[in-house]
Amino acid sequence: MILAVSAPEDRHVAAVVDLLTERDIRVAHVEAPSLSADTAVEFDDGRWLLHLKGRRESIDLSAARIGWWRRDPMPPISRDVAVLAEADGAPVESTEALVGTLLALDVEWVSAPHDDRVARWRPVQWRAAVRAGIPLPATLVTRDPDRARAFRDRHLDAGVIVKPLVRRDDDGCGCRQVPSERELEEVVTATIAESVVQRFIPGDDIRVIAIGTELFAAELDPGSAAWYAEPEARPIALPTALHVAIHRMLSMLGLGAAAVDLRRDLDGGYWLLDIDPQPRWLLLEELTGLPVTQAMVELLSRNAHALSLI
Repeated sequence: MILAVSAPEDRHVAAVVDLLTERDIRVAHVEAPSLSADTAVEFDDGRWLLHLKGRRESIDLSAARIGWWRRDPMPPISRDVAVLAEADGAPVESTEALVGTLLALDVEWVSAPHDDRVARWRPVQWRAAVRAGIPLPATLVTRDPDRARAFRDRHLDAGVIVKPLVRRDDDGCGCRQVPSERELEEVVTATIAESVVQRFIPGDDIRVIAIGTELFAAELDPGSAAWYAEPEARPIALPTALHVAIHRMLSMLGLGAAAVDLRRDLDGGYWLLDIDPQPRWLLLEELTGLPVTQAMVELLSRNAHALSLI
């Protein structure tokens, strides 16, 4: 059995599950609004049973052999905030029970929940990229507007971009230049968390969707700050050395699937901008015809059949 865990209305999971079902491959799709309030885990006679609110039959998690985690982890909460929440009696959602159970299963994950969470930390991504041979633009992490201004002054020839340290769904490729010192200060001081300020790399935005050993690459609308609003994209071929480097980087992060955002500079070199451990590809697939959904189906079904023979 394939176990897919996602947030509600994840169209990517729904598309893959539909195709797996057409092949008569058993899939348990856990789609819970809250992983604490809407779920219960029971251990009975050597089996892990998952009870979902509103669902009459429980799911025998012990039957799962392949796991596909597509659930955003709970955002980190500081100790001070957690103490205040407990003092006020406010509920603090925790995915510890379910995630702990999932990790206790004899399951081969496309990307395990704990690897997914760690791989979201941008400094961890940067280390893996550099070790794999993919360069990173000059980078500053700060909440100090003075340091941000000084960094910008050192890179006036190219300019800088700014994005939050913790990835958000609306980040896009994170390639928008910050035109003024005032805007940079506003962005850095507007958030309670650190911001990432990077040297801008003139060139083209490249998005790579990695599914197992396959890479699907496309050049996004060049120079667009919001390619997803007025989308244009075309498939491209990546250099062999970059293929190898991307696979090495994702292997270090423990990711079986990911979206990798790159910048191709004017000399043809590639720079890492970002990694999303939970790739969203349906729009890119629609624009380019790249068979990403089918690749995920093949990855899950191939492994499911292989393990069913054990």
